[in-house]
Amino acid sequence: MASGNAALKEQALAILQAGRREISAEAKWLRHELNPKHAAERITRDHTGTVLLTAFGIGLLVPLLLIPKKKSHHEELIEALSAAQKKQLKKTEKPKVGAGAYLAGLVTKAVTPVLVKQGLRLWENLQQAKSSPDARPARYA
Repeated sequence: MASGNAALKEQALAILQAGRREISAEAKWLRHELNPKHAAERITRDHTGTVLLTAFGIGLLVPLLLIPKKKSHHEELIEALSAAQKKQLKKTEKPKVGAGAYLAGLVTKAVTPVLVKQGLRLWENLQQAKSSPDARPARYA
């Protein structure tokens, strides 16, 4: 019986060592594959054209973003105004809207798609009626 236990222990130890070796090999492979340097090399090797186009695009985009924008004629005119004129301009820029007008706008936004859909359906029915004068809706028959 003791020799049976010893054999089982030996077998279990061998299985554990094989599992450890397999896990070690997997960890080594993952460290290699997830290494940023290796990943960058693999991407540049597999997708060279895309990397070159991206680098070219970035090379064009960065200088364009760094170029200072010219002020528009409107902005130059606003800067030339006096403080009182600027204050008056700010007052007139944003009209105040009452609660009723705001709610009417919301309702209009909500109802417009439904009205457009119904209008298109009505237009299609009208076109069908024009194309076949004998075909009348059931309620007119």
